[in-house]
Amino acid sequence: MGANRLRPAVFVDRDNTLIKDPGYLRDLECVELLPGAAEAVRRLREAGYPVVVVSNQSGVARGYLTEDDLTAIHRRMQDLLASHGAAVDAIYYCPYLDSDEAVRPEYRIDSDLRKPKPGMLLLAAREHAIDLSRSWMIGDSERDVQAGRAAGCRSVLLSANGAAADTLAEIVAPDLPQAVELILYPKRPKTEPHPATPTRPEPHSAGDAALQQILDELRGLRRDGQFNEFSFGHLAGAIAQAFAFCSLVWGIYAAINGADEAAKIRLLVGITFQLIALTWFAAAARR
Repeated sequence: MGANRLRPAVFVDRDNTLIKDPGYLRDLECVELLPGAAEAVRRLREAGYPVVVVSNQSGVARGYLTEDDLTAIHRRMQDLLASHGAAVDAIYYCPYLDSDEAVRPEYRIDSDLRKPKPGMLLLAAREHAIDLSRSWMIGDSERDVQAGRAAGCRSVLLSANGAAADTLAEIVAPDLPQAVELILYPKRPKTEPHPATPTRPEPHSAGDAALQQILDELRGLRRDGQFNEFSFGHLAGAIAQAFAFCSLVWGIYAAINGADEAAKIRLLVGITFQLIALTWFAAAARR
C-alpha cells in the first residue's frame, strides 16, 4: 500500500489505561473497563482513528496464565467495549520476559516486542497500514511513552498527579477520556486564535444554524480527510440533518399560520430528511 494510503492511529496500553489492573490479571470476572474508556475509544474511531492495544503481558512468561487465558481476557474486554458501542481494532501483546522470573523457558526472551522497545507498534503499522509519524501512543508509564517515541509517534502519559518532571511525553492527562479530548481538540493560545477555528457569532435563524452545521462538518472533514469514507458519510448525514431542521421549522411556521396541509407536507419532508441523516450517521459509525 502506498504511503499516501497510510492512516494515523492511536495506540493504547491496556492495564490502567483501558481496564483496571488488579496485578497480572487472569480472572475473567475481574476484567473491568475504566470510567469513560469505552466512550473515549468510540470517539477516536468516530474521528477516523483506528485504536490498537499494545500491552506487555509478562504474566505468561511468569507462569500466571497462558496465551489462551490472555485471548479469553481480551475477548471479554472487547465484549465490554461492544456493550457500550465501542471496540478496538487490534490487540498486540508481548508475553516474553528476559529475566529469571520467567519460569517458562520458551518465553525467556529479550524480545523487541516488549515496551519500551517499539516492536509491537512497528508490527501493527506494517499490518494495518499506519502512518506512525501522525499517530499517538497513550499509556500510564514512561515505557509506553518511550515505545511511542521510538516508533516515531507522539505520546500521552496518563498521570492523575500531573506532569512528571522527566517525562518525554508531548501531553500529560489524568485519564484516557482527557487524553482523547486533547488529541482531538488541541488547546489553542487564547491570545492567538487558530485560523481553522475563528471566533464566530451564534446563529440567529434556521438558515444560519443549517449553514453553521455544514461548515462545522466541513472543518471535521478537513481535519480527518485521510478517512474519506467516514468523512463523506458524516458530512452527508450533517447536510441531511440540516435540511431536516429547516423543513421542520418551515412546517411549524406553516402550522402557526393556519396552513395545515402545507405544514403536514413540510413536517413529513423534515422527518424523511432526519431518517436519511440517521442512516448516514449509522453507516459512518460502523466504519
